[in-house]
Amino acid sequence: MLLTVTPCPAVQTLLVGVVSQCQLHGIEGLVLAHVTTDVRYATRIALRRRWGSLAILLSFGFGIAGTTAMFAVLDRILLRPLPVVDEERAVWLRTFDAADGRVRTGANPGDAFDWRERASAFSAIGWYNEAETTVRSGENADPERVRMALVSPDFARAIGIQPHLGQLFTDADYAGGSNSVIVSHRFWRRQLNGDPGAVGRTIQLNNVPRTIVAVLPPAGDILPESDFELWRPLLDNVQQRTQPRTASYIIVVGRLRDAVSFAEGQAQMDAIAAQLSREHPLTNATRSVRLEPLKDGVVGPARPMFLLLGGAVITLMLIACASVANLLIAQSVDRAREMAVRTALGGSPGRLVRQLVTETMLLCAAGGVLGVLLAPVTLRAFVAVYPGTLPRAAELGIDWRVLGAAAALIAGAGLIAATPLVRQALHADAARGLSAGGRVVGSRRQRRIAGSLVVGQLAMSMVLLFGGWLLIDTYRAISRVDVGFDAEHILTFDVTPSRARYPSSHEIAAFYDALADSLRAKPGVRAVGFSNLVPFAPGNLTELYTRDGRNDQMPNLPQAKLQVVNADFIAAMGLRLLRGRVLIDTDDTESSPPVVVVNAALAAAHFPAEDVVGKRVSLRGKSWEIVGVVGDKRHSALTQPPMPEMFVPRRQLPLQAGAWVSVRTTGSPTAVVSAVRAAVRATDPTIAVAHLATMAERRAEASAPERFRATIVAVFATLALVLAAIGLYGVVADGVSRRTREIGIRMALGESAERVRQRVLGGAAIMCAAGLMLGAGGSVAAGRVLDQFLVREGSSDVALLGGVAVILTLVTLLAAYLPARRASQVSPMVALRSE
Repeated sequence: MLLTVTPCPAVQTLLVGVVSQCQLHGIEGLVLAHVTTDVRYATRIALRRRWGSLAILLSFGFGIAGTTAMFAVLDRILLRPLPVVDEERAVWLRTFDAADGRVRTGANPGDAFDWRERASAFSAIGWYNEAETTVRSGENADPERVRMALVSPDFARAIGIQPHLGQLFTDADYAGGSNSVIVSHRFWRRQLNGDPGAVGRTIQLNNVPRTIVAVLPPAGDILPESDFELWRPLLDNVQQRTQPRTASYIIVVGRLRDAVSFAEGQAQMDAIAAQLSREHPLTNATRSVRLEPLKDGVVGPARPMFLLLGGAVITLMLIACASVANLLIAQSVDRAREMAVRTALGGSPGRLVRQLVTETMLLCAAGGVLGVLLAPVTLRAFVAVYPGTLPRAAELGIDWRVLGAAAALIAGAGLIAATPLVRQALHADAARGLSAGGRVVGSRRQRRIAGSLVVGQLAMSMVLLFGGWLLIDTYRAISRVDVGFDAEHILTFDVTPSRARYPSSHEIAAFYDALADSLRAKPGVRAVGFSNLVPFAPGNLTELYTRDGRNDQMPNLPQAKLQVVNADFIAAMGLRLLRGRVLIDTDDTESSPPVVVVNAALAAAHFPAEDVVGKRVSLRGKSWEIVGVVGDKRHSALTQPPMPEMFVPRRQLPLQAGAWVSVRTTGSPTAVVSAVRAAVRATDPTIAVAHLATMAERRAEASAPERFRATIVAVFATLALVLAAIGLYGVVADGVSRRTREIGIRMALGESAERVRQRVLGGAAIMCAAGLMLGAGGSVAAGRVLDQFLVREGSSDVALLGGVAVILTLVTLLAAYLPARRASQVSPMVALRSE
């Protein structure tokens, strides 16, 4: 059976015109004879209509800029495969605890060793633990604090990374005593100036010389925390295998064998988790293992934000295209008489179509070029304001793939935008057009299309405004959260003396005492506190403990965030004392009776309806007396309630060499920054001042994701509102200009100027009402999508919708008022004389 495909009449006409011209001149003659002429004429038309052309260029350009930049982000982060070997075979192994329903990023080392030994579905299982170190790339180089990954054997093979230079760690490096280090590509370029002979060079890590054995590839930092600068071997030792299986802090990755599917790997891990729950019922009774694709672990946390912003950009692009289409519809009505004259003079429809498509594509191409030129700037701005570390940020850029997508978008949008002009050319009626006497009011269908585009713009603008308002409301709610302490006069930083220079805990304590004395002597310093944790900074240490005299048993032991502090920390932070007393200097000695201060959340959760002061708890083999209760403070996420916390003297429970320093000042914390650096340098010039920031800055950073989302969507909503207003103004103004004669006749027959304004504004109000009805439905759907980002407080969705509707109505009436006012000032005699 022969299938016959018949093109539509418009396409048939265009093809006939092209074929006839080819037969007359040949392909080369057609191109040489007409392309230059078409472009030259299109340029003259664009310059003659310069304001309309400029509006099209800017509307299209800004839409293409945002869309191209966002496509570059989504393409590189979500669409392209990771630069590893067989990405689909690599998976993260996560711990799921049914007791609280949480999937934990980390795993317990004991569990990880068992997984590696029992899971035959994997060709390799490895893991890493995060740390920080002070690095100096040369003897005279300034010390710098960087993040470091301690990686186990098979980690690189499991994740599928090959080095850019050198070789990965060998078995000898994991045997103990290794001085090898692997550096990231970013560190190699920044600290070593991209030296091709970097392998074999020595750098100082915590005052210990280490030899570079490899440089990772440019995208080697694809771990979920993508700012690791160094790798060091993580030894397989007995301590890791035999420690209690309570803490989960290592990140585990596995590589499935070629013949094993994802589901088969998950089934085997389920069976191993069941075995471990029977072997270790106190810790593993509620634990299981969840497999997660490698890319989900790298970009998964950021995926919802990218999809949200992608949706906002697409909406803005649609609004921009609607504006362009409206401007072109107005031009198509203006040129109806021109099309009729050219048809009467023998112009073929195919020739007219080609000329009009050339004109439209020229404008869209110019706007597209502007957008592509603005895209790198937009992309850099996006990366700069993005909260935290953007996954795969080093790979972002405007490459040929992104440019190809932008070109396809420009071409497609241009062809669609040309449709009104093409339709006008194909339906040009010479007799009717010439008999119109210059009066062209446009067809009813064209006016309906223009009005529908305005309605669509208003509806999409309402959705963006409503979403932006919800996100701004969330940011304001989070910004008002009481953090539990005075954050305005605190400067925080991190210092870590090296074990090479301070091998004992006594020497480390002496270093901090000397630093504290130096800092207290500086003008403007009121108090100096030391701790292992500070609010809104990296780090977390949660400990299980027992209440003396209670029958606390695993797996239901109470737990609290453990803070190891000096006596001045509570005063430096400005925590409120509720009952009892705070820590004092005599508590901070190794021979002092063990005492602890707890927060109100711990007292309420673990000692309900009791006076907790005087009670005792057991922790790390000691019995501690609770001597005071302080107010709760937010530690990390502002949206989470305060956690139970303990504050123990640092000399009674030394945990690590490093510590956070909190300096309370009498004035602005930034005024003592140089004094702080000088004090650290005077105490030990080999130690870097790391993570220096005011507490107010840390608090602001805690709400950075909400601020980022609210700002970006609000900017898009504002641009959308402006474009919608321009589109509405264009439609109303165009209608008024075409109905000048009708308005003049009505006014000559007695219609008042006020009535003319009301009629014009009434038409705009009808379009606005239709847009609001469509936008309300879209806004409700958008609110459901945004629920995962929202903290709802106070205002209801109905009230917010009402506020957005009022804003859109005011903007609509303002955009329509100027054309309405101009219509009411039409002189009947002038309008009739113009005919």
